[in-house]
Amino acid sequence: MTLTEHDYLTYQLYTASKSPSVRKGRLRRWLFTTITFAAMAFLFADRDDLFLFYYFVVATLLSLTLYPFYSRWRYKRHYEKYIREVYKNRFGEEATVEIGDEQLVTKDKTGEGKFNISGIEAVNEIADYYFIKMVTGPSLIVPKRNPDIDKFRSDLTSLVATHGIAHNVELDWRWK
Repeated sequence: MTLTEHDYLTYQLYTASKSPSVRKGRLRRWLFTTITFAAMAFLFADRDDLFLFYYFVVATLLSLTLYPFYSRWRYKRHYEKYIREVYKNRFGEEATVEIGDEQLVTKDKTGEGKFNISGIEAVNEIADYYFIKMVTGPSLIVPKRNPDIDKFRSDLTSLVATHGIAHNVELDWRWK
């Protein structure tokens, strides 16, 4: 299998959508912006400046309705830049992931990595990917477009059942 920029982006966005601190930060910025505009509207209402009052009422309504779309776009753009900078040498490189009895083995041009099955925290499944999250933090990205996905899926299902690993299925997940 090979990983593309889109694969890394999907992983980063999925991880961000599940992070309590990222979710809280986005909500906090949305509320701060909206409340600031509303406070400005009330400030100018007290001063009988109708133009600025209406201006900030409109800004409040726009912030209330459009900020989530802006935030989604902004985070996606941030992660795209980050991925292009950090992972640029990994795009299109051939790699394999094999599931053994006691280890998960990955191989790519840089070498071979072995992960103990006990080090797997969870398997997160979305429509086009499996993200195998390790206890130490990183995850393995396995696209479902992989030609050997049927064998991998059956091995993964067996692994999850045998070792009691959490399997989170969110086939309708999308970045929002």
